Amino acid sequence: MRPACGRATVLTGPFAAFSIILAAAVGFAGPAHAAGDGDQCKDFRGSADAQIAACGRLITGKKLHGHALAEAYLRRGRGFNRKNESDRALADFDQAIRIAPDWAEPYVDRGSAYTGQGDLDRAMEDFDRAIRLDPNSATPYIGRSTVWGAKGDNDRSLADADQALRVDPKNEIAYNNRAAAYLKRGDLDRALDDINQAIKLNPRVALFYFGRANAWRDKGDAGRAIADYDETIRLDAGFARAFSNRGEVYRKLGEFDRAIADFDQAIRLVPGYAEAFTRRGHAYVRLRRYDPAIADYDAALRLNPNDHDAVNGRANAYTGKGDYDHAIADYDRAIALNPKVPMIYLNRGVAYAAKNDQERAIADFDQVLALNANDVFAFTLRGVAYGVKGDYARAVADYDRAIALDPRNAFTLYRRGAAKLKTGDTAGGEADIAAARTMKPDVAEEFTRRGMR
Repeated sequence: MRPACGRATVLTGPFAAFSIILAAAVGFAGPAHAAGDGDQCKDFRGSADAQIAACGRLITGKKLHGHALAEAYLRRGRGFNRKNESDRALADFDQAIRIAPDWAEPYVDRGSAYTGQGDLDRAMEDFDRAIRLDPNSATPYIGRSTVWGAKGDNDRSLADADQALRVDPKNEIAYNNRAAAYLKRGDLDRALDDINQAIKLNPRVALFYFGRANAWRDKGDAGRAIADYDETIRLDAGFARAFSNRGEVYRKLGEFDRAIADFDQAIRLVPGYAEAFTRRGHAYVRLRRYDPAIADYDAALRLNPNDHDAVNGRANAYTGKGDYDHAIADYDRAIALNPKVPMIYLNRGVAYAAKNDQERAIADFDQVLALNANDVFAFTLRGVAYGVKGDYARAVADYDRAIALDPRNAFTLYRRGAAKLKTGDTAGGEADIAAARTMKPDVAEEFTRRGMR
């Protein structure tokens, strides 16, 4: 079966690029059983069902032989692929290869179907065979580039995309694949150059705008990212990941209602879309709607039990509810799933501090700083924990480090001033508090209102 999220796998590696390649099908070469069936069998703009039926009549009519019969199976397989019926598609591609084993094209299609199923080794074998049979065709290089990308070998993915462009310098899918490889490298300017070229060559492909939106998002240009997600959705209203990614941009902008609406639509389109549940949970947490957030994290974890982000998110929701024991249990689980994420230790430290277990809180903040020596929040929160313990000298030292990293934070200055007063440094404490009030005149009142320490 295909992955549960279907289109949601598009362009993280360029898996679904091959659905576009297949749309550029070559003309039907064999004699037609009837003109209508011959035309419908090769028609990728009509309905998939009509194409499948027409090809089926050509196959069962027993008037096609050799390459022409193989092509009818190939095209029917493409029709099944359009309907995401990959097992039936594979059966037809197998038949095409059995009839015409030296024809490269069915290997490309079968490799694409295997890629969609996540069977990357079989896909690689088919693309390799297609390249041996027809080294001057761009499509098998593009397919193999896709597989290398999915396997995490970005250099080989890039090399095959380059080769595809040497063979066919105007192949928009090759530009798309190379852009995907550049995106994974973090080379966003080159990625944008290639995606722009793909769009110039074919401005009607939703996938390309989606890729460009991701590049703009990674460059921090939310406005352009949203505009390209909008265009993606205009071209393909069923593109679930475009809704989810646009929702995530809105969430990070603080536009939570828009974000939730986008996550809702992504989930309507793909009910098994775990990441969309997790992201919607994050939005609910920011709105302090902790119960629907927990429900979303539960749904995400039923779909993907090893998603540390969902476990961490649920822990944050429990923290928001004041249920620190459940929160800490989830933070423990998230750390077991991925022990290299500083934010999870930071969050668990906050939960321990809320339980007044300052020693464990400090140990967690220590771990954050072991992973990221410049984490301003860890210095600040460890300073708070030391202050609660009465170790004001260490608190001041941590606030010093935090202020060096973020000198315009009035709350940290105010905290340091209060800690200095406790150490007997009256002049230093009063100077810090005065500086904090200059930055934020109501800092003391806000400090009290928020219940901050």
